[in-house]
Amino acid sequence: MADSSLASPSTEVLMSRLMAAIDALCETCRRPQYSQSLATNSILYPYTAARLEVAVLGRRPEWVEELRRLVKLCDPYAMTANFCTLDEMLDEALDKGDDDYDIDEHARRRNTEVATF
Repeated sequence: MADSSLASPSTEVLMSRLMAAIDALCETCRRPQYSQSLATNSILYPYTAARLEVAVLGRRPEWVEELRRLVKLCDPYAMTANFCTLDEMLDEALDKGDDDYDIDEHARRRNTEVATF
């Protein structure tokens, strides 16, 4: 019999932890003493990873809105062309229900490149 204490957490649990970490980072960077921190520049990658968990987000649509709120609140690049293109593709993945959506492939089809790092 397998030890259930060694079982990996579900994707939903991992997503909630990732969202909590993004939220904590945003909240910290909104404090005056940390306002010059460049840490928020790193939010785009975990945001993208979270948004590509289409099956989970399909069950939890409120998480999509929360992720959007967080990234727009504290990512200094949230209104760039790169972000807008990326967000369009992430919305497309969600609309299609495609858990295997390939960002690189779809960016090539659009003759564009997106940077998440």
